[in-house]
Amino acid sequence: MSSWAKQLGRAGRNNNDNEGGPPSAGRPDRPSSALRTRGGAKGSQASGAGREAEHRAFLFDDAAPSGAGAGGGRSGGPSGAPLRPSSALRTRHKTTSRDAGGEKDAGRVRVAIRLRPKTPQERAEDGDAASVVEVVPEMSRVVLRKSQWEADAYNFDSVFAETSSQARVYETLARPVVEGVLEGFNGTVMAYGQTGTGKTHTMGNLGDLTTNGKGDTADRGVMLRAVDDIINLTTDDETANFKIAVQYMQVYMSAIKDLLDANNEVDVREDPKTNEISFPGATNAEVKTMNDFIDILHRGEENRIVANQKLNSASSRSHSVLAITVRRYPKEAKGGLASATARISKLLIVDLAGSERVTKSGSEGQLLEEAKAINLSLTVLGKCINTLAESGNGAHIPYRESKLTRMLRDSFGGSAKTSLIVCVGPLRKHLSESGSSLLFGQRALKVENALKLREEVDYQLLARQLQRQVDELAGEVERAHKTEAEAVARLKPAEAAARAAEAQLKEAGDRTSAAIAKLNAEKDNEIEHYRASAADLSSRNTQLESEVSMLERQLQEQKSKAGNIAGEKGEMEAENDRLRKRIESLEASVSSAKAEAARTADAMKAASMMLKEGEGAAALQVEVENLRSQLDVKAKALNESSLEVQRLSGELSISNGTVSKMQRELQTLKESGAVGSSPFPRGGDTGGDTGSPTSSSTSPMASGGGSDGSSQTKSKRGLFSMFKRNKSDKGGKGDSSGPPSPHAPRSPLVINAPPKTGNDAVTRLFDQVGLPTIFGLLSYDDPDVRLHAIKVVANLAAEERHQEEIVREGGLPALYKVIHSSTDEATRRIAAGAIANLAMNEGVQERLVSDGALKLVINLAEMTDDIQTKRMVAGGIANLCGNPAVQPRILSEGGLDCLMGFAEGEEPHPDVQSQVARGFANFAKCDAQSAKILVQNGCLPYIIAFSAMTSLTQVKRHADMAIAYISMHSEFHSEVMDEKRKQGMMA
Repeated sequence: MSSWAKQLGRAGRNNNDNEGGPPSAGRPDRPSSALRTRGGAKGSQASGAGREAEHRAFLFDDAAPSGAGAGGGRSGGPSGAPLRPSSALRTRHKTTSRDAGGEKDAGRVRVAIRLRPKTPQERAEDGDAASVVEVVPEMSRVVLRKSQWEADAYNFDSVFAETSSQARVYETLARPVVEGVLEGFNGTVMAYGQTGTGKTHTMGNLGDLTTNGKGDTADRGVMLRAVDDIINLTTDDETANFKIAVQYMQVYMSAIKDLLDANNEVDVREDPKTNEISFPGATNAEVKTMNDFIDILHRGEENRIVANQKLNSASSRSHSVLAITVRRYPKEAKGGLASATARISKLLIVDLAGSERVTKSGSEGQLLEEAKAINLSLTVLGKCINTLAESGNGAHIPYRESKLTRMLRDSFGGSAKTSLIVCVGPLRKHLSESGSSLLFGQRALKVENALKLREEVDYQLLARQLQRQVDELAGEVERAHKTEAEAVARLKPAEAAARAAEAQLKEAGDRTSAAIAKLNAEKDNEIEHYRASAADLSSRNTQLESEVSMLERQLQEQKSKAGNIAGEKGEMEAENDRLRKRIESLEASVSSAKAEAARTADAMKAASMMLKEGEGAAALQVEVENLRSQLDVKAKALNESSLEVQRLSGELSISNGTVSKMQRELQTLKESGAVGSSPFPRGGDTGGDTGSPTSSSTSPMASGGGSDGSSQTKSKRGLFSMFKRNKSDKGGKGDSSGPPSPHAPRSPLVINAPPKTGNDAVTRLFDQVGLPTIFGLLSYDDPDVRLHAIKVVANLAAEERHQEEIVREGGLPALYKVIHSSTDEATRRIAAGAIANLAMNEGVQERLVSDGALKLVINLAEMTDDIQTKRMVAGGIANLCGNPAVQPRILSEGGLDCLMGFAEGEEPHPDVQSQVARGFANFAKCDAQSAKILVQNGCLPYIIAFSAMTSLTQVKRHADMAIAYISMHSEFHSEVMDEKRKQGMMA
């Protein structure tokens, strides 16, 4: 081992392996333009400190733009004077920055630079002179300092300083290639450089080995480390078997020699189909342990040709190529055959002979011929790489001009994963050779390979596996024949028993056929029974629909009558007000006349006294007559006014009696159910209210603009007045916001409309104010206002003409917010009723389900114990059940579970049970799939139980309809009959 190699090994063991890392991720993918520095006359006057600062800027600036930094720009102090002469530097900066990873350039050749340290002899000759090659490992940059003022800089994938260890070089550049080989890709690790720069030390150094192959492994080269990794990784792999074979060759002069058998001549052959390179004639040595491989290396090194010359005392006179072939076979699966497809990959570890100048090496004779052959093969390799770098794989590449390039055809421009280590020396006398090596590495950076897995069928392995399978099957056939013969012998005594059993089986089959026929007859009878029931139910339904139509007409007449009575009542109350005002006016006139009569009487008394005294008798007599005439006139007028007051009082009494009678009739109509309780006031009751909460500072309805602002504000105040009057009229009436009982099974849940006059008032205010304003009242501070606002929305939702508009104007989010935020049970109940009313409209049902209304009311039902709220929720779900488009969501979000939960409560209410039964009927009427969902999800027991409730006609009617719909599909007859038997409804 050379002295500098030993020094490198010692330094590598002591250094920090963080040097020489991959290039920073931020560097560009392609080399930048070169930047050269040359000094003029003024540059020679630059101070040492200035040169040092410039040198650091040159090393660490990634790519100095023109006119700035290290590219010749000026920087001045406070006075504006430059810190160094402007002509001191003109730089040419060559950079090639490559991303070390990434799928887009996975096949690119990776290039690293390794700087050899000075030997003790070189240090003695060169003194403390700086190295001509300077490296910046953390930036993956190499600077070739041609002179004091001229330097070239290059970027590579990795840069290793003089102190970098063998392990660091291997882990950074060679380990990824080895891992790729184990995955099935071909790989190449190659060392290039001038003779004496440490290529053989990097690639083939064996380290300090003891007899058992162990010892100090720090100085081991790439060859030993790669094979050690391959052996360890393949040994630990439990999924496959590996076979490792090694060929060790050298390219000497123009021939390929086998280093393991000097008598063998090796050729290079390319498979025309797969383009794989092989070396027929080379010895294939199987490797199982590291000792095997170390023996192979020792044999090869003994046959390798080296020579002593001026530049290197142990100069390699040939290119060595170590070819490691890894075959990977999947392990045989337990109870079956393994795949016969094998992955075959090849790793080439190439230690190129060093290029040399004859004038420096002093080669003569045979050494001169060897140097010519080495330089020629390296020149052809450079031509191939130049062509690949400039033209890509499509151009003609002169591989066939040398044996070396033919061997490396797959490494450059082929399918191998390639890493190149360029070794350079530190001495100035080798500046030209170092520059050529760096340029070679720069061109190699541009070469792209197309990585490809190599898999082939191992026909020998396949044949062995098939033969083993044939042998196993033959054994099984033989055993089967033997077993068959034994079975035949055993079966003869059993044939009689089998015939007897066959007779018994036939008899049992006859009995079974009879039982099946009986069951079929029962099934047909049951079907006929259900068909008759369905026909009866249909007839009954038609009759009930007629009755409902008649009742609706009567209800409409009662509503019309109630509206007329309410109108007449309003007119009578207005007439009463007018009569009261007239009476008050007449009473005031009577009081005034009485006062005037009293004054006249006093005047007459005074005049009589004057007459008695005899003073001015004549004049006083005239005055008395005048006063008496006036008194008569006023007494007559007073008498007429009294008569008018008596007449008007009588009319007022009659009017009050009429109003009382109308109020009694209206109350009778309300109690009879003709008119539902409504949150609205009487038809004419839309005037203002001094106690109304509407004000410019507190009411959410007070703001707004437009041309009709005054009328809109008046309408809003009227709406508030209605709410306030309803607040004051709540005593003794209870909460009648809930809807009445539902309609027939296929009818949706309906909330009765308010009286006609009240409904007209709501419609009039709705037309003037609009839905957004009414929705705004749902978040008003006053809880009573919120309650009446939600009643308005609920009654509007009961009318089909308003339903889609409520959804379109954002009513659903407002109702959801009320349910979420309100703690008042009545408010939440009415909101649920509004959602149930909206669910009557098929046009908005899918919107309700997709917006989460179904989940919301189900959650509300789980939180409440209020019967009416549960009835609202059950009615809403029942309305949705009739729409096949939303039935999957009803099932997945727990709608059917909610209905069944209502049915099995501790004390289920008949109204809730009626809604549940209606929901089942609506669900079952759609199609066979709907009926199947009910049966499979456990709803049938509840339907059968409802059908048995003879005391609850509504519940029973809905349940009978559901059973009829389910029984229309023959596949559910047995389930219906079984459930009836289970509940004791059938024998």
